[in-house]
Amino acid sequence: MPDEGPPPLDAHLPEGREPGPQSLRLSASSRPSALLLPAMAALFIACFIGIPLAVVSVTGSQVVIYSTVGVLTVVFLVGMYLLARRHRSAAAWHFQVVADPLELQRGEEVEAELEILYPEDVAERLEVGLVCVERYDHPVSRTEDGKTVVSRETGEGVVYERWIPAWRTEELQSFRLRVPPDAPYSHEGDCLSFAWRVSAREPARGTEDGTSDDPIWVLP
Repeated sequence: MPDEGPPPLDAHLPEGREPGPQSLRLSASSRPSALLLPAMAALFIACFIGIPLAVVSVTGSQVVIYSTVGVLTVVFLVGMYLLARRHRSAAAWHFQVVADPLELQRGEEVEAELEILYPEDVAERLEVGLVCVERYDHPVSRTEDGKTVVSRETGEGVVYERWIPAWRTEELQSFRLRVPPDAPYSHEGDCLSFAWRVSAREPARGTEDGTSDDPIWVLP
C-alpha cells in the first residue's frame, strides 16, 4: 500500500479545538500532506486555465472548446476524488463512527453511532470503542562525529481503551461508552498530551486501514 503520509495536524482533536505546543512542534518536523493543496491548485489551473487557453489559441471552434472544457471538468472531478481518497482512511469509505457529545466531563458517557455504508466490504468482526492516547517526550542519545548528542523525541502509547462488539449491518448502531472518572483528561502540552477518540475498527485488518475515528475532548 502506498504511503499516505502523516495525518493532519488536528486529526486527533474535535472541531473547535486548536493543536497544543507539542502537536505544533511535531508538525514543524513532519509537514503533513503539504503537497495536497499545491496538487489541487495545479490540477485546477491545468484543467480550467492552461489547457483551455492552449486549445483556444489553436482553434476557434466552439464545439471543440466546449468539448475540451467538458472533458477537463470530468478529469478535474475524478482527480479531486482520487486526491481526497488518498488522504483519507480506507475504512471511511466502508463505515463511519460519530461521537456525541464532542465535549464531556470525566465520568460521563459519550454516544457512538456506527454507520456501515458497504457491509459487503467490511470484515465479519467489528468493534466500537473509546480510546485515550498519550504522547510523551523522551530523550534519545546518538553519536555524531564522536560526540554524544541528546535530542528530544515524542513517543505514543494507549493509556485507556474499551471495545464493544458491533454487527455488520446497514442499520444504524448506537453504543454508550463511559469515560472513567479517574482517567486522564484531554491535554495539549509541550512535553505531554492526552488525546481521546471514539473509534470503530476491523481488528483483522489492523489499525492502518480498518479504523474510523471521531475525536472528543474530555474536561478535567
